[in-house]
Amino acid sequence: MATHLARALGANVIPCTVRERRPLVRWAALHSPGSPRLSAETLAAWGRSAAEREERGEPTAWALLPGSARLAVIDCDRPSALAGLIERFGETPLVVRSPTPGRAHLWYRWSDGADVGKVDEAALGGAYSIKARGAMIHAPGSLHRSGAGFYRCDLHPREWVAGLAATLPPLDLAEVERDRVGRLDLSGLGSLPPDWADADEAVRRGIAWLRAAGPPEPGGRESKTWRAAMTLGDLGVPEEIALTLLVAWDAEAPVGRGPGAVLETATRAYARRKLPGGCRRLPTDVAVDAGAILADLGGTP
Repeated sequence: MATHLARALGANVIPCTVRERRPLVRWAALHSPGSPRLSAETLAAWGRSAAEREERGEPTAWALLPGSARLAVIDCDRPSALAGLIERFGETPLVVRSPTPGRAHLWYRWSDGADVGKVDEAALGGAYSIKARGAMIHAPGSLHRSGAGFYRCDLHPREWVAGLAATLPPLDLAEVERDRVGRLDLSGLGSLPPDWADADEAVRRGIAWLRAAGPPEPGGRESKTWRAAMTLGDLGVPEEIALTLLVAWDAEAPVGRGPGAVLETATRAYARRKLPGGCRRLPTDVAVDAGAILADLGGTP
């Protein structure tokens, strides 16, 4: 069943353990758009291995990699939220039901030009999470981790035909972003404009990331401040705004580092971002023999 659906969607599928959901094969190169498609021979070999595990009393589940086919799955973990999610994001023909009543996986395709990564439940209030690039989701036919039953699909297998992905509605990323930002507690960020909802998109994403990460806990707080500053830079948050956000973020910790220490770490992080490749420039009087270096490495200029 898993292989049949994967072929119809143009996605990859991997075997994994049932309870821990641990992949049984290397999959790092298989979950992104443009990843190579698994051959029939590979899938057959994995199937034989799974059969051997079953004989030893070690059942195998199968996980689809939605990001490999530019698909996104809303994983609803709160039964009371399912109807509302379908109403907000639209009906989709591909719904995979969990044995637990009211829980389901809703399959959508990426919007044009989008790049959808995994979104954790913490950023979405706990009602649902998104599985896309870099994530896996159980395929119909897989045994649930509780052992109580199997995942089943509303769409009959005879309709799992080539081109199925194109029939799925696009995921409304604007709705997802409103969830991420709309659930933020902005107390302690009084230096932001009162009408923060109209702030720059990068700033809104930065606030969302900080809220999802939670305040820094004791232990390695300087490295956590550094990582947070670099992440805000990756998201495009201007340095002067990032410094304000990080000071407010640190103030929410039970034992914060203090504004001075935070500003020093964050300022160094943003200065590092301005260096080429994150490295300091070589002095202009240092000659570099690229040919010799490549020869030492066994390469050619």
